[in-house]
Amino acid sequence: DHGKTGEKRKKLEEEKGIIIRFVIGHSAISGGIVDRAIAAEDRKHGDFMRLDHVEGYLELSGKTKTYFAT
Repeated sequence: DHGKTGEKRKKLEEEKGIIIRFVIGHSAISGGIVDRAIAAEDRKHGDFMRLDHVEGYLELSGKTKTYFAT
């Protein structure tokens, strides 16, 4: 049940200062079906940290750098 999971996550954030997020950029085709699906999931659960970064296996080091810069 996501409601309980969301409540537990919020409690961790408020009481312990522990923030849990899925760190994700965007697809090479901005606004495509993948980005729309991620946006819908984020609206539902609110547990994504979106980066200004194009996802891809060869881009993992760039993603890490963008994450720390953010």
